[in-house]
Amino acid sequence: MMQIILNILYTTFIYLILSKSFHIYYVTHRFFNIAQSISIILGAYLVFLFVRETNCPFWFSIFSSVVLCILIMLTAEKIVYLPLGNRGVEGWRMMLVSLGINVVFLNVIEIVWGSGMLSFKSWGTSIGVNIGNAYLSMVQLWSLGVCAFLSILWGVLENNTTLGMKIKAASSNHDLIPVYGLNPYHVSLIGMFVATLMASFAGIMIAADIDIIPTMGFDWMMFGVVAMIIGGMGGMRTMVLGSLLVAASQHLAAYYFDSKWMNATAYIILVIFLFFRPFGFSGKKLKKTEV
Repeated sequence: MMQIILNILYTTFIYLILSKSFHIYYVTHRFFNIAQSISIILGAYLVFLFVRETNCPFWFSIFSSVVLCILIMLTAEKIVYLPLGNRGVEGWRMMLVSLGINVVFLNVIEIVWGSGMLSFKSWGTSIGVNIGNAYLSMVQLWSLGVCAFLSILWGVLENNTTLGMKIKAASSNHDLIPVYGLNPYHVSLIGMFVATLMASFAGIMIAADIDIIPTMGFDWMMFGVVAMIIGGMGGMRTMVLGSLLVAASQHLAAYYFDSKWMNATAYIILVIFLFFRPFGFSGKKLKKTEV
């Protein structure tokens, strides 16, 4: 049972980073960007490029990959999303556009690296650290540390800086962003930057643990979205609860039933919440513009 608890803890932190990433992008853009799944896998593939094909140091590869991933997503933001947003394109149409961008990027990735499983791991297999007769690998421990750091850092920036508090306040009413003295264009770019940073780091940590395949980005993205919806539009606390519930239900379903039920369990929990608590743990819904 201790091993299950550790696995739930590890998965919870991964989901927390992913859910917060999608939450930040959503509140600053007002549509679900399906192409964020590319941020998850692109960072991992770029690490593979730097480590395996150019023999760069691992930490340099991580830094370079995250920066490149942000620049690539920034290009898509400036060329596609921002011009369409300025034209007043509805959120559901923007989501369809992001789906198209997701497909294009996936095709490019499969052309360059193929559709098989790849690994950038250069370290040997180890038992890991013993915690109460259960084990966490060093990769998982590092992942927990990075996720905790990113979560705390964003919480501090969100609640203790003028820009963070304005974005947090404006997120409940996107049309009032100019009233808070913010440029909507800058808010969108900041949201994209933070969301891509978190998603790419999460993807690298996932790939360091279980390797890389092109489809993994969409799967992990959906679990992050489910955790975000269950958590609701509140702060970090409700996002933690949503991530914990999804992770716990998945691992317990695999333990008591079968691992095939892990994916289905997350969506079953989502449907139950949509019926009985549609605004998640926070109970808050997005406010419409009030004049």
